Amino acid sequence: YQFQAWGECDLNTALKTRTGSLKRALHNADCQKTVTISKPCGKLTKPKPQAESKKKKKEGKKQEKMLD
Repeated sequence: YQFQAWGECDLNTALKTRTGSLKRALHNADCQKTVTISKPCGKLTKPKPQAESKKKKKEGKKQEKMLD
């Protein structure tokens, strides 16, 4: 397959996609003419709000240990 460049990040799905066209197939092979693949956008996505709550919980546990 010959693939295009990766597309822009879809913020709704947090994925980017690209399409590939079949260059040539082996004899009697049953191949799709085009395929579409996707992958996570990476660090361009918004940080998850859960990360902050976990950090606060860890800080609270550290303070409890120090008080003991």
